[in-house]
Amino acid sequence: MGQLSSKERSELDFWIDHVHWGGCERESGRPFLEQWREGARGRLKFYFENIEDTVSTENTIWVDVGCGPFSVLLEAPEGVTKVMVDPLMKHYVNNKLVPTVEDQSRRIFLEGSGENIPLVNETADLVFCTNTIDHVSDPWATLSELLRVTKVGGYLILDADMEGQTDEMHPHALKVADVEKYIEGLGATRTFSHYPQGVKRRPGAILYFGFFKKTKSADTSVSDTDSNQIPYGSYHPALIAENVKGFNIIKLSALQQDDKYFAILQTDGPFSYEKVINTEYTVVIDGKSVGEVKQAIKNYVDKTCSTKASVKANPS
Repeated sequence: MGQLSSKERSELDFWIDHVHWGGCERESGRPFLEQWREGARGRLKFYFENIEDTVSTENTIWVDVGCGPFSVLLEAPEGVTKVMVDPLMKHYVNNKLVPTVEDQSRRIFLEGSGENIPLVNETADLVFCTNTIDHVSDPWATLSELLRVTKVGGYLILDADMEGQTDEMHPHALKVADVEKYIEGLGATRTFSHYPQGVKRRPGAILYFGFFKKTKSADTSVSDTDSNQIPYGSYHPALIAENVKGFNIIKLSALQQDDKYFAILQTDGPFSYEKVINTEYTVVIDGKSVGEVKQAIKNYVDKTCSTKASVKANPS
């Protein structure tokens, strides 16, 4: 990994504070290892109580993607080979964030992203993805990868924040129905879902648990997926500039494309990508950057048209 992005730097700084500088105690009132060990044991107990099959713990491979410095697999049974994958793993190890134990056997730490998991097809009997899918750059590519490395008959256990407000570290507000439909299209069957009440990790979000059993092999390469089938509406629009000559500017992240920026009149109400497609706004200005859109707004207001951003004026 080269130079850290702002998002990655924020993630690493969070964990350094959480582990070394008392962040966990400020948040929970308990030391880091005590809090996370108990939490990991509780999660594994909950998972196994709700998986419909008996889970073997001898000579099996379990994978945790986006695990952070303390994976639930650190509390997994001894007979399991534990593979822990995170794009910041090297930095977690170098900053002494990963707990050390006497028995280092069957523990594998890998640096890798959810969008490109460094494992061959159908590696894992169990795949865990905990509080991660709303953090990644491309959730759909990540879901495809999670199912790719899951064995037929194995399980994907997804624990995720859905919907809610977005920010730099949580760029996506996914919809449960979209996620479940996408996973099922990759050859898996949902066997369990749960929405704990009163648990909020970020404003407006709902905590979701979904368990999926892989029932058949499938080509889960996102590059072969028709991008029109990806639920664009699952990406939560972010208001980034308000009342620029009467327009609001919104950023919308797109799958396998650059981010797009839209401007709509404030009087046209909230932003909806579906309304853009259906030409339901009085005026829509789009461009590849904030500056481009601002210039196009100025040109529109001045009764000119930018050559760098398209302007669609719909009859009222």
